[in-house]
Amino acid sequence: LVEAWVGAGMPGGSLARARAAERRGPGPGEPVFWPDVQPILLKACIKCHSDNSKLGAPPEGLRLDSLAHVLAGGDRLAVLPGNPEMSELWRRITGLATPRMPFDGPPWLPKDDIRLIRDWIARGARDEGGRRAPIPEGARIRLRGVLTAATEIDGAAFVIDGGTRVDDRPRIGDQAEMRGVVQSDGTVRAERFRDR
Repeated sequence: LVEAWVGAGMPGGSLARARAAERRGPGPGEPVFWPDVQPILLKACIKCHSDNSKLGAPPEGLRLDSLAHVLAGGDRLAVLPGNPEMSELWRRITGLATPRMPFDGPPWLPKDDIRLIRDWIARGARDEGGRRAPIPEGARIRLRGVLTAATEIDGAAFVIDGGTRVDDRPRIGDQAEMRGVVQSDGTVRAERFRDR
């Protein structure tokens, strides 16, 4: 808040103006970069997802206190640049994956914050200089949710091939789980696909 006030030129001590400056961010369709998303994560997520976590170690090894840590993920990938539906971070803050985050919610993140994070991921999880994050080839992903198409869970598309283990093939509308690996082109190849 103080940083926003100073950045706004310290206008007459107006707390209301400083708060308005703090909330202003890219609108729908505008470019979104790491500095636009970082304050949301610092405010809502690092109390658990940092080395100084109130839980001790961050859950699932996921630290959200820097761009490098967000992109590295934890036990599995948190952000797949260009694909919010396949990104655990976005799935958790929207409630598609459980438990919904932040863990101490409700209240959950405001809709504008969720939109900003989604736009950031969809546009390539760009750093402060506008560079797209690299595709994390070989990273592991696990999705649990509703099968919305033959190879899609909650809108997140994946590829099934001859190497995919399929158990109790779910039907559209059923609960399903997919465990997969990110390919060099950003697609996800399912290693295991099953009914939940």
